[in-house]
Amino acid sequence: MTRFGTKLAAGAAALALAAAPGWFTGAAAQTGGGPADVAVDERTGPVAFANVVAAEIGEDGQGGGFLVTKTQRSPLRPGSSTLSRERVMVPQKSEKPPAPGEPDERATMGDYLVRFGPDAGATSPFPAEVPSREHDVVATLRPDTVPTATAEANYALQVRPATEGDGGGDDTEKLPGVAATVFAIQEARSAVECAAVDRVESETSAATLWVRQRDGELTPVDPPAVGEELTLTDLPIGAPLTLHGADPAKTTSDVVVRRVTAFDQLLRQEEWRDGDVTGVGGWAVRITSHLRDSEGEVLVDKEGEPTQVVTRLVLGGVSCSLPAGFTPVLDRPTVPVKIPAGWMAEAQVIGGPVGDRTIEAEAPFDPAAGVGLVAGGALLGAGAVMLWRRARRAGLDRTDHTG
Repeated sequence: MTRFGTKLAAGAAALALAAAPGWFTGAAAQTGGGPADVAVDERTGPVAFANVVAAEIGEDGQGGGFLVTKTQRSPLRPGSSTLSRERVMVPQKSEKPPAPGEPDERATMGDYLVRFGPDAGATSPFPAEVPSREHDVVATLRPDTVPTATAEANYALQVRPATEGDGGGDDTEKLPGVAATVFAIQEARSAVECAAVDRVESETSAATLWVRQRDGELTPVDPPAVGEELTLTDLPIGAPLTLHGADPAKTTSDVVVRRVTAFDQLLRQEEWRDGDVTGVGGWAVRITSHLRDSEGEVLVDKEGEPTQVVTRLVLGGVSCSLPAGFTPVLDRPTVPVKIPAGWMAEAQVIGGPVGDRTIEAEAPFDPAAGVGLVAGGALLGAGAVMLWRRARRAGLDRTDHTG
């Protein structure tokens, strides 16, 4: 190639890039793959939340309290917020007592322990048939500003014997094994997606429930069907709180398991908000413990009513919310890169099946890039004409010189 041709090609490439600012750098700067300048309103914009465990234990005067583990909130710009894999139980193991003003998880949970992290061997809270797994709790704002949330885990509720510890602080005892497990959910999953005000999807599922039966065996139970609840009564499950005169060995409990279907069924912090349109998911577990004395007689309060301790758990609580009139933010319209030969009907959709083929939409179309390509093509065309004219003049000069 002549020096003029080399300069011409370089100039065309430079013109094409200059006419398409951000074609490479803009995409690289936005990790979510969407517009780098998209930000949603913190108070009213689309948002998603995900929580691994929330608990409300006992009534006023009984002890216990309200506990919500760290909730993941979707960022204001496209991205995700994920619960640390180091969080594997409630109450959390601690090497020192909580500082003033910090929640005392152990005091709130009492003798209850909820575990949701990977564990194997003698301290595993799950039956041998349940594979160990990491939890995955994440709240996401997609590049198109659609909020989504997912919580996946195995959950085990254990009643901790007085001689057992949590492995933290001065406590040298190991975590209790499966013998202390009274209830478990295998492969729990809750997920929500708010794609539009009329397209809110939610899912709450599980492979198997495990329940400690009256005979002392931890046996598998089918999860309740969608729209239904599972009720189990008179189970050998102790209360999380030890009240005066109660014998934990004689206490029995009723368990009700159902899906979260409304925002007010979640156990949440005040900052966990809804919107004009909201989708929710999660497993709600209610345990009503009937306290008895050492003789097996039901304890009664001052009014002569049976003494009960009620525990509410929400496992894998998630939500997504949208303001009225929400419209997803589109990065760029797409056009097909690979176009099959032949005629295509107007009803066929890009990215959808066409007979046994698929029209693929792999690369986004950028108007600025189109301008760059057109300008580059024009410059190349002009250069070709100029090269042809120079060659023609050179040929004429040689003819005149030899003639």
